[in-house]
Amino acid sequence: AVAKHIYTTLRNSSVVMSNLIGPVEPMALANHPVKGLYFIMSGAPESIDIAVMSYARTLRITLKTQKDLIDEQKFKLCMVRAFEAISKASMEIPNKTKIK
Repeated sequence: AVAKHIYTTLRNSSVVMSNLIGPVEPMALANHPVKGLYFIMSGAPESIDIAVMSYARTLRITLKTQKDLIDEQKFKLCMVRAFEAISKASMEIPNKTKIK
């Protein structure tokens, strides 16, 4: 019933964005260290899927688009510029704890 509800909701979506908090400390599987961990939904009919997940204090963002929907080079450039602008803006925020 839950899977049917989720699929029905996603079937009518064109963009899906999700976030997932991952482990803070590095993991190992069968004594092999896990270097990275990603999360993405599959099988849903959306045009753009954005998944955000943290692993070992590193933020990982996964993007999935419908084939030939977006020029991937332009999309990548836009995303890189957006992340750079967000990072720059976050560094400029003064650390003020007093409320006037």
